[in-house]
Amino acid sequence: MGKKSSLGNAASDRTSAALGGYSIGDYVVVNLVVWGLLLIVGLIAYFGIDKAPVVPFLLLVVGCGFTLVSIYDWVFDKMAKPSDQHRRAAS
Repeated sequence: MGKKSSLGNAASDRTSAALGGYSIGDYVVVNLVVWGLLLIVGLIAYFGIDKAPVVPFLLLVVGCGFTLVSIYDWVFDKMAKPSDQHRRAAS
């Protein structure tokens, strides 16, 4: 019986994720990964292309833009109600 309930929980977790039920921690992890990759690319570009000062600035703009869109997406997910089609799929 324990397996059945854990399978049911896993299915409901997948359904909530499909309906936009991501936690703020999910958004933070994704942002940390993106910022880490941008930092690596920025360091490689800065030290590899005659110390081009504009490259870190452009990567900073990209990172800030990604973070702002992530915040917007999180707020939208919290405020938006699932459509009838999603409600029927979840049940």
